[in-house]
Amino acid sequence: NFPLQLSVIGSGAFAQTGISKIRIPASIKSIESGAFSDCANLMEVFFLGDKPPKVGSKIYGDTVPSGFKIYVPLKSYAAYCASWPGLASLITTF
Repeated sequence: NFPLQLSVIGSGAFAQTGISKIRIPASIKSIESGAFSDCANLMEVFFLGDKPPKVGSKIYGDTVPSGFKIYVPLKSYAAYCASWPGLASLITTF
């Protein structure tokens, strides 16, 4: 669990870890470059906020595992896709 007051996930924060799933709370406003780079087991990222956070370049590194998905609230799907056009093909709803 993230601390409630946390608003930024820093560069390399989860890089090269074995995480397979993560839930990003609505309090997160920014994710810096490479925050999840080289996470070979990361398959699911759930964004719980209605407003997409700002993301740095290559937050997932150079490649993502086959089957990787980004889950967002249904009512916010269009906003996430518009904010992250390079990741839109990976975005689905929960």
